[in-house]
Amino acid sequence: TDTHEDILELTRAFASLRLHDSLQLVVGRQDFDEEREWLYDEVVDGIRAVAQFGDLEFELGGAVGREGAAEPNAYEDTGLYVGHLRWQVAQDWMLGAYCLQRTDDTAAHFEPMLFGVRSISRPKYGFGHWLELGAARGKVGNRDVQGHAFDLGVLYAFDCWGRPTLGAGIAFGSGEADSSTTEGYR
Repeated sequence: TDTHEDILELTRAFASLRLHDSLQLVVGRQDFDEEREWLYDEVVDGIRAVAQFGDLEFELGGAVGREGAAEPNAYEDTGLYVGHLRWQVAQDWMLGAYCLQRTDDTAAHFEPMLFGVRSISRPKYGFGHWLELGAARGKVGNRDVQGHAFDLGVLYAFDCWGRPTLGAGIAFGSGEADSSTTEGYR
């Protein structure tokens, strides 16, 4: 016999409020992600404030898993708190800095603080790049986190139909051996 379990789940529901010409507030179940989705890309319940002053943008946000109207998921009992500063140097080039703190009430206790700087250039055609320098501190269970990482790459987008793009990159994260008393960047 077939058995079915129907679960009502709310995938996304948020309100975006323009509080001022330069200030926006986003509240509810939403996509928490950043430009490269290297640090995080999750659908969680949270609040974000984004302020823009000319070429500078500030973003502060906090989120707590997906608790209500959601199937059991990996983000229950976790939190994510972020701060971003972005400077639009040119139309296709952005410099930024960030700080991110995770909280975890699960058995894993994965609670790193990540911070770093980045440069991203994404022209419609021609050469582009990304460069990310990051560090991690905090706790994973009873182990201290002390790590660093970089990610560097170049792109070339051809000026023709379909805009095919070639890219090459290299990334490194300072991991640690299982026997180490500290945890590296992951």
